[in-house]
Amino acid sequence: MVVTIPDNTPDELIWHVSPIDDLREHVTSGAKGQCWCHPRVEEEDSGYVVIHNSMDGREQYEAGERRPS
Repeated sequence: MVVTIPDNTPDELIWHVSPIDDLREHVTSGAKGQCWCHPRVEEEDSGYVVIHNSMDGREQYEAGERRPS
């Protein structure tokens, strides 16, 4: 299910999880989940969590979808 953050949601109720030292900077302020990486948004009881994807694809290794070459 795709979760969309309503426009009237205060920034204090949106938390961003983004990769450390990624190849490109992520949009994490005032974006309501609008970033080049097409992050996944999860609704929580107290707000929204925006989970960003890395440019280098590291989450695919973590999920076992890719192996190091």
